[in-house]
Amino acid sequence: MKSTIFNEWLENFDVHVGTNNKKMLFILDNAPLNISLHKPVNTIIFLPPCTTTKLQPLDAGVIRTFKAYYKRKLCLFEFECI
Repeated sequence: MKSTIFNEWLENFDVHVGTNNKKMLFILDNAPLNISLHKPVNTIIFLPPCTTTKLQPLDAGVIRTFKAYYKRKLCLFEFECI
């Protein structure tokens, strides 16, 4: 992701969260993003280097579960259409 797009999204998100008086914590990998916020409502923490490969197996379980739920919903929808 380009840092300009991320900064724009994060600023808009900060405005939205700030009006609702909510706090958020973002945990980001060590991608080279230049984040430039003046007074962020959100807290941003970067993971230490070389931890992405250790956390990747967790992503696989989330993706597998999401795909299973999606396929189930799709099959139910197709059965209802028939």
